[in-house]
Amino acid sequence: MLGNAITNVDQYYNKIKKDKGGNPYSHHLGYIREHLETEEEQLVAMFHSVLEDQADIKEKLGKTIDEEELRRWRLSESVINSIKILTRREGEDYNDYINRIINSGDINAIKVKYYALEDNLNIDRISDPKEEDIDNLLNKCKPNYEKLRQKMGELDDRYQVNKGK
Repeated sequence: MLGNAITNVDQYYNKIKKDKGGNPYSHHLGYIREHLETEEEQLVAMFHSVLEDQADIKEKLGKTIDEEELRRWRLSESVINSIKILTRREGEDYNDYINRIINSGDINAIKVKYYALEDNLNIDRISDPKEEDIDNLLNKCKPNYEKLRQKMGELDDRYQVNKGK
């Protein structure tokens, strides 16, 4: 199933989305996936932005990918629920969005967002970083990355921030 999901997502994202550095969005998805262990976590990673990106998908591909489409692709309800948690709501403040993910207690959603932010913290992904980019990394990404890391440690001993102390 993972192979089919990767193919579906790559087809969509290679046509519609680039990261801030102009790289295919699938590179970002690959970064997240390589840090995850289970197929379920990796499926959540591959589809974590798909519901949020509906306007771009419809505009560029002439169709939408909704929950029913995810079910047709045979994603489990657990995976779909994690994807819904990771979908930022229209008008939702970013910090409220991160807190909603954390408060969900959904370890798959928390891990995916954590590794997404970890990748976003790599300034080298942006070919010509501006002051706004650096400010975003320091004041938005980094603190939320740390909050997600702490929550991961509460849910899974392998991610404890001060493990062994």
